Amino acid sequence: SGCDGRVRLLLLPASAGLQENPIVVYYCYDAAGPLRCCLAEVTNTPWADRVRFAFAPEHDQLPKAMHVSPLQDMRSTWILRATDPGDTLSLSVSCDHPEMGRFFDATLRASRITPPASSERWAFLMPHKVAVWIYWHAAVLVWRGVSFLSHPKSVDPTAHKHETMENARRAGRLLCPALGAARADNPPPCYVWRDATQYPWDG
Repeated sequence: SGCDGRVRLLLLPASAGLQENPIVVYYCYDAAGPLRCCLAEVTNTPWADRVRFAFAPEHDQLPKAMHVSPLQDMRSTWILRATDPGDTLSLSVSCDHPEMGRFFDATLRASRITPPASSERWAFLMPHKVAVWIYWHAAVLVWRGVSFLSHPKSVDPTAHKHETMENARRAGRLLCPALGAARADNPPPCYVWRDATQYPWDG
């Protein structure tokens, strides 16, 4: 991220052999102390593809970079906000669509607790619950008539990435917000993808 201070991590620990983190956030600080930027790593279900990108914690928006859900197309803009973790923290992700408007909002609000003696015991079966909620909500939406959309990489493994980068160029988001000015001669990409490579999610 180009920051020279500490990094804090927000994620759900694995439990009983399962890890389920739809979004992981790295909070990157300057050496002097203040929060400078955040890095998000989004994982889609059930494909387990991942995309990483930086965002300004106070408020940021950028073109949707990955087929996160088979019930949403790729035309949305992601809107993100994250507070500096202290006694409390807040993380929100919204989707704004050119036709449907702002149709999705998800917010996490958490309070600091005494560290548990065992993170495995504290998070027992939480990843499983997250997975069940994801599939349950998807089933309900399909039952209500929401269309199922196949993964773009089933047609072309790279076309949706090129389209996302073009959308980012038009939005002025080709440069990482933390490093763009400092490394204009060799700018870092605003997105880094890692596709799942094991059958059956290898496209």
